[in-house]
Amino acid sequence: MRRGNLEQEVEEKVRHVLNGVSETLEKFVEEGKLSLVEVKMIISSLEPSFRILSKKWALTLLYALLLAGPSSFNQLRTVTGISKRSLALRLKELEVHGLIAREVKPGPPTTILYRLTEAGRDTALLMVPLIYYLSRQTHPNLQS
Repeated sequence: MRRGNLEQEVEEKVRHVLNGVSETLEKFVEEGKLSLVEVKMIISSLEPSFRILSKKWALTLLYALLLAGPSSFNQLRTVTGISKRSLALRLKELEVHGLIAREVKPGPPTTILYRLTEAGRDTALLMVPLIYYLSRQTHPNLQS
């Protein structure tokens, strides 16, 4: 698939998501099923997740694992260029938040692989529309 076709397909899917979310939100607000107080509570409860996702390298690691599948520490280091210390710290944080899992494969040699959990996979996929939208706002000259 050529890049232009990919961007066009992503654009269509993002528009579909935005329209669906907009319609649902309007419906819930009109029917009185969602108040600003509830929205504030929901957003407050999500702050820890936003905090981890906004840390340097977090999204890079999620997408590396999404695209490459289970990977070793050294594979992730090679693909991302992250320092050993930063990579170890970020992997631990993502694991604590349930976005990745660390698997020990008995050896010899013993191998440790990192993989996305279901929550990590869903998070990475759900971030695509936001990343796409923000990149279009930051770089409006990107071609569709």
